[in-house]
Amino acid sequence: MKSLSPQLSKLVVQRGLIWGWAYLPGLASAQVHLYLDGRHVASEVTGLMLPPDIRQLCGTPPLNVAGFCFVLPAAARDGFDHDVQAALPQVDDGGLYGTVFSLVGSAVRGEVRQQGRQLVGTVWFSSPNPRLARLRITNERERLLYSKPLKPQRNVEPNGYPCTFTVPLGELAAESLLISCLGQTLRGSPLTPAEFVVGMLESCSPDAISGWAFNGTDPLKPIELALRVDGKIVHWFRPNMFRSDLPQGLSLPEEAMGITGFHFPPPKLLQDGFAHQVEVVCAATGQLLTQGQQRVHWANNGQQYKPQHSTPLSAATRPHFPVPDVSVIVLNRNGHRVLQEMLSSWERYSRTVPAELIVIDHASSDGSIALLKRWRKRLDLKIVALKQNDSFSASSNRGAKLARGKYLLFMNNDIQWLQDALPRMLESLQNPDVAIVGMKLLKVVGESQSGHHHASEVQHLGVRFTLNETGYWPYEITPEAGAHEEEFSPQYVPVVTGAALLCRKQEFDAVGGFHLDYFYGFEDVELCLRLANRLGKQVVCRNDCVALHHHGHTRLSGRERSIFDRLLRNSAVLESHVGLWLKQAYWRSLIRGDGLVTRESLRIGLVGNAHQLAADLAAAASHAHILLLSEQDDWKQVNNLHLLIVGDQR
Repeated sequence: MKSLSPQLSKLVVQRGLIWGWAYLPGLASAQVHLYLDGRHVASEVTGLMLPPDIRQLCGTPPLNVAGFCFVLPAAARDGFDHDVQAALPQVDDGGLYGTVFSLVGSAVRGEVRQQGRQLVGTVWFSSPNPRLARLRITNERERLLYSKPLKPQRNVEPNGYPCTFTVPLGELAAESLLISCLGQTLRGSPLTPAEFVVGMLESCSPDAISGWAFNGTDPLKPIELALRVDGKIVHWFRPNMFRSDLPQGLSLPEEAMGITGFHFPPPKLLQDGFAHQVEVVCAATGQLLTQGQQRVHWANNGQQYKPQHSTPLSAATRPHFPVPDVSVIVLNRNGHRVLQEMLSSWERYSRTVPAELIVIDHASSDGSIALLKRWRKRLDLKIVALKQNDSFSASSNRGAKLARGKYLLFMNNDIQWLQDALPRMLESLQNPDVAIVGMKLLKVVGESQSGHHHASEVQHLGVRFTLNETGYWPYEITPEAGAHEEEFSPQYVPVVTGAALLCRKQEFDAVGGFHLDYFYGFEDVELCLRLANRLGKQVVCRNDCVALHHHGHTRLSGRERSIFDRLLRNSAVLESHVGLWLKQAYWRSLIRGDGLVTRESLRIGLVGNAHQLAADLAAAASHAHILLLSEQDDWKQVNNLHLLIVGDQR
């Protein structure tokens, strides 16, 4: 062989297939991964002999059977432009990523989504006068449910000539819907109609904002609402009172409805004497309640004086994005394949709280920077490009210094947002005794080869501690732990993982941020313990909020090879910094049986006439397991005891 280096050909797309070849020195085959718009969608192993016409286009491989072939993913057939890329991640130094192949979309492309009780979307055409263009909605049995002619506008956009549409869901069956135009399936199809909110804003006065709302699909299921003033979320809430008048008025049985009414004082900003637009919406979908948009102008107490700027900002210098409440700090190193999914999910779900993203890039070589620059046009995103790999603590602290938000959300680049969780997480920080908030994370346990959803299971419900031979070891709580953890509601824990950690910037700065003695391990553990110890604060894991964690990508991105040795080193740092306090907190929690620091049961062994203490100990510590050990047994060899009491022996 002339070349001793790994090689990856350019891609060739023909007949609905993606062809290419890959070569790893010394190996008969190589595993190739396929990425669509930066997201991993399939894997194949080389071993094909490429057809002559394909070999002419992508070059001759070093081995005759070094070829591979993928079926074009279904997601690439939505009519839009896409980037396709092959990679060999198993190559050292961050992997070998091939040239990006651009798939040109079709003459018709579109997208559709549900908004409340209607479908809304846009279809773009390459021509301003398409022939026989109709929106078609069918069920899975191809029965036509709805048809509507489409006529595009005359103004052209980057995707083509647009035509927006709205379809009331009341005309359609509650089943999976296939939406298309001129044979092209729209992005977002098939679509199964989701739940919707039924409700009304009844009163918006200086005394109170009141009304009612419930889940139209399941009236007993809790819903999140948001109060929006002049387009900005200022308060999120749930119905907080029972409305006995609603069941009869809506012809529903009383037992079918729960707490549906809301009543709370208006925010002070509405009482400044100026006119404001007030909206009450479903926090998840943005659906307005009936009469949910009102114009208010309460001038009874005069008009608040607001000084004018001596040099007002021009349109050119006025910031495009609102001032953020939350600064999201993300570290990245060769994370192109997960960044796209993280940013897409953030754009889709994070809609109610103004936020900025600060991405600290650690000398990536896989196209991450180019991807981030494209996203700057759509998100309030700042890129800090380092020339070398740095520690989690140093770069997280660097991002915190640049943050403009009152709150900091430290988030891994391999997190996929599944809902708008920020309102609920911020809700916990309204309690001044809470300093840090985490959330339930699901981990990927098997990646689909066909573009379907990944299999997943719970990775994290918070972090507690267990006692082992090396000291007090943190472990991620799972439902399988058998210790009655709260899987679907918030719970107090001593620590949450830094993969998704929210705190106040002021308190983060007050304790000095993440400690620089760590290198990718236990930084989050010490931060939580330090806040609890120095500031007397609590940590909450919002297990009613959930995100997907592509577990393992972040820590395998070109850092130290021996993860085990690194963890041992970091655990020694943790012991030297907070070991004594952690030891005291562990034993207090164990003896009290409060389940906070540890969920282990206090195990007490009694030997000899110490058996007489059993009744008193059981009364004083009902949570303890008390073992009566026989004098004839080798009681000195009993394991897993926290306390051994030896009385007089006969």
